[in-house]
Amino acid sequence: MVGQPRSIEKRRLLILGAGAVGRVLGCKLAGHGHAVSFLLKPGRTLRRIVIRDLDQDVVETLDEPTIVAPGDYPTDAPDWLLLAVRGDQVDEALPLARRYLGSHTTLVVVPPLVHDLVHRVRGARIDQR
Repeated sequence: MVGQPRSIEKRRLLILGAGAVGRVLGCKLAGHGHAVSFLLKPGRTLRRIVIRDLDQDVVETLDEPTIVAPGDYPTDAPDWLLLAVRGDQVDEALPLARRYLGSHTTLVVVPPLVHDLVHRVRGARIDQR
């Protein structure tokens, strides 16, 4: 039927990187019913995610996001692994990401990584502050 949204199978997602893009993607995907977990560096916390529009009105929230520490994710691999890290964090993130890839896991690379890699390839200096 035209105009009807398609039914989407719910997925288990692991997001490596909880910066702005990782948090927004996680919040949006959780809002659509997917099981979202964030893999954080030791000592990092993430208590609540709030997405605001340009007028600073709250658009969406994710209270008590699921957090896992390296090595604590269940033994069955996620359906999707979203790699949402800065370009200067890639070398540290890749070995960790490989631990969670299963034969059926789809690896999704989000824009900050791609943007930073383009600059690295071109030799541009990137200020990550």
